[in-house]
Amino acid sequence: MAIADAVGHDKRGKTIFKRAPDGSLLLHDSIKTHRIPKADGGFEEVEVRTKEPIANDELDDIPEAYHNWLLEQGKRAHVSKKRTKNRA
Repeated sequence: MAIADAVGHDKRGKTIFKRAPDGSLLLHDSIKTHRIPKADGGFEEVEVRTKEPIANDELDDIPEAYHNWLLEQGKRAHVSKKRTKNRA
């Protein structure tokens, strides 16, 4: 059974972020689109690139780890069946 050590927030709901071994926040690039009003009444869309901290949430990793484990178990079962057939 998989147990997540981190779910992205503490017991009060405050977001917890991933940190490097030196304690600094781990950041990822983010692109956001903003609509800026123009003088003629239209809007101009501008992309803004920022760096945002990554939430410390392991819940998304559990299904992938389980899928990999299933594939590994399937390979082992397949090898075991071959060995059993060869012995008979």
